[in-house]
Amino acid sequence: MNASQEIINNTFVGKQLVTEANFNIGIDLLQQFIDNDDLKISSEKHIRNLKKYLEVIGTSTWKSQLNTDHLSSIIDSAIKEEPDAAYLLNAKAVVEMKKKNWNEAIILLNSSLEKSPGWLMPKYYLGICFANIKNYKKALEYYEQVLEKDSTYKTFECAKCILLNMAEYALKIKKYDKGLSYLYKNIELFHDYMEPYQILYNYAIEKKDTVAANKFIHYVQKQDSAASMQLYRLRFEYDFFGTPLSPVYLQIVSGQLKNNIDSSEYYYTLSLYYQNEKTYDSDSIYYCLSTAVQLDTTDADYLNNFTDFLNEQQEYDETIELLTSRIKHFSGDDKANLQLSLASAFLYTEKYKESFNLIKELVEGGYYTCADLEKMKKAFRSLPEFDKYLKACKDK
Repeated sequence: MNASQEIINNTFVGKQLVTEANFNIGIDLLQQFIDNDDLKISSEKHIRNLKKYLEVIGTSTWKSQLNTDHLSSIIDSAIKEEPDAAYLLNAKAVVEMKKKNWNEAIILLNSSLEKSPGWLMPKYYLGICFANIKNYKKALEYYEQVLEKDSTYKTFECAKCILLNMAEYALKIKKYDKGLSYLYKNIELFHDYMEPYQILYNYAIEKKDTVAANKFIHYVQKQDSAASMQLYRLRFEYDFFGTPLSPVYLQIVSGQLKNNIDSSEYYYTLSLYYQNEKTYDSDSIYYCLSTAVQLDTTDADYLNNFTDFLNEQQEYDETIELLTSRIKHFSGDDKANLQLSLASAFLYTEKYKESFNLIKELVEGGYYTCADLEKMKKAFRSLPEFDKYLKACKDK
């Protein structure tokens, strides 16, 4: 019982990641307790509910294909016996999150916290819920409460993920100093985690922030021994300061490539050299970008830049073929950018219905507004369903 309770505690206190194997161990231990309960202790219902809790949370955490109705029936049967149990309300909220019922989940999580205010996981889940309804201020409040209890930023199961989300949300609501501080903290604690570097890179370019730019270079130089980081720095200096890319230095770095990540960065950076007005070579650009995409299939930026180039070259069929096979592997902003590129290719090849279906997804995901749709009336004038959708359009 003590061993199973330790696993259970970790699922809502949030200090350690509970693996799929540990969930199964906890379930098995509880079943052993039930099977060997010769004294028939009075808490057997509670023990069975603990088992149901682990089954629901474990499945929700580690399984990609979920029967959420089945999970709901399991946890609802436990809640009937313990209607005020915080741990069961927490599990019910997780199932509602899987169904994308964010407001229902928020109500359940708040009820759970009223009963157990020291638990971290309900606060973490509340951060996720409020982010999904685009209340970034509230999401930040809950994430800040989580990390206040985790001052080392290392014991919580995904501190770097929380810091990254906090940075993104702060930047969305124009709390730039706060957003940057989260990015800096993330890089300092998890220097091999690339996401905060990328956000800092884009922020410095977009805002023309010299302080942030110099901070970015400072952090990258600390990791400069890797060829990919040297190339990353070169590319940033080219984008931000207009520093020309040196073919001599690029040749030197090419001799230090150790893996696909290094090599993809090299070819992507080399493509920028050939995109320069003085050294422009479309064949070389094509070769470099297509090679980068082949070497690192997980990088949306490479794919996005390659398909933008293909569209500029009016190679729309190649864009369609490439993105149709790859886009399913991406999500969030990365997927939205790729959908836009694919929608453009469909539009140029007069596949209006396919293009419109992607545009609808962007609107419903909050990436496009009804005003953006209004500007596309001319492009979709031959598609009756476009006018119908536009008339009923409501911004997310």
